[in-house]
Amino acid sequence: MIIYLSELVYKRHDNSMLSNYMLDLIPGQFLLGTGIGFMMALAADVALFDVPAEGQNNASGIITTGETLGSSLGTAIIGIILILGVMGCISTAVDNYATDYSGDEQFHQEVYD
Repeated sequence: MIIYLSELVYKRHDNSMLSNYMLDLIPGQFLLGTGIGFMMALAADVALFDVPAEGQNNASGIITTGETLGSSLGTAIIGIILILGVMGCISTAVDNYATDYSGDEQFHQEVYD
């Protein structure tokens, strides 16, 4: 995480719109993760509050199954959106920019060094 953040700060000196946009997202993502972490820590306690002692094992298992299923489905949906977005953007970027930089040696060294 520290390496990722330091890389974003390093890229901030580059005047690209993407690195500036990513740095603007970090505080909101931190708050979102903190809020969800606090909420999920208390969710099992609240759900098991009225369950009798002999049924808490089953209820806890159902809660864990629901959390795991929700995480898996969320990851799959975000992955599909990401893949579709990347596929569309890559083809657009190649069509627009590859012909401009294909013979540029300085661009080639910046990309591969």
